[in-house]
Amino acid sequence: STVNKGRLTDLSGFYFGPELGVAFQQDVNLQNVNIDTEFLDAAVVGSAGGSLTMSAGIRFNLPVGYRPVDWFAVEFAPGIIWNKMSSYNLQFSGTIDGDPESATLPLDVQGGYFQVPLVVNFIFKIPTKSPWVPYIGGGIGASYTYMNWTQLSYGGISEDYSNVDGSCWSLAYQAIAGWDYKITDKVSLSLKYIFLGTGNQNFGGSFQDVDTQGSYSQNVMLNCTINF
Repeated sequence: STVNKGRLTDLSGFYFGPELGVAFQQDVNLQNVNIDTEFLDAAVVGSAGGSLTMSAGIRFNLPVGYRPVDWFAVEFAPGIIWNKMSSYNLQFSGTIDGDPESATLPLDVQGGYFQVPLVVNFIFKIPTKSPWVPYIGGGIGASYTYMNWTQLSYGGISEDYSNVDGSCWSLAYQAIAGWDYKITDKVSLSLKYIFLGTGNQNFGGSFQDVDTQGSYSQNVMLNCTINF
């Protein structure tokens, strides 16, 4: 029995806190998109920019951390975010079937935008004399982003795609604010807001000529933390 107590004491201060929520991805601005392809039976050559719009998605995180004192914690918080593609506001300059064109085309896009943030967070709690404890924090790390398109549509005409995808790694950073409710000394529930940003993204694969000016996601999470 003494050995078992010693093992439990060794974990004192550690915790994990699975969380699930809604992810609102801001428009992603594309740049340096070089085009040389056939789209809707037309030869399209030129350069493009514009922005991608996505529907609200979901985010799951699994923070694992250590709290040396009541008011401070450091945690590793891997996660995954999924947003469904909605539209691409294409700004094109080049030629279509040899004729010069410069236009903005609102395209409907089907596909997915996946992010895997791997971030170390630093959390600061504001001590109170009640079960309700507010906190703030921030984090730094890296994010893996994967994007795939399955269909493009314009003016009621659609073209299906297969194996059109690409991925990249980029710098990631977070800002965090939340409100914790302590149920017991071991279990607490929390409503949390997370802002996730990335550095410039340089995709590979089918999107090897696609760069972005970073991406920004607003996330509202429900968290359950279990303390050892």
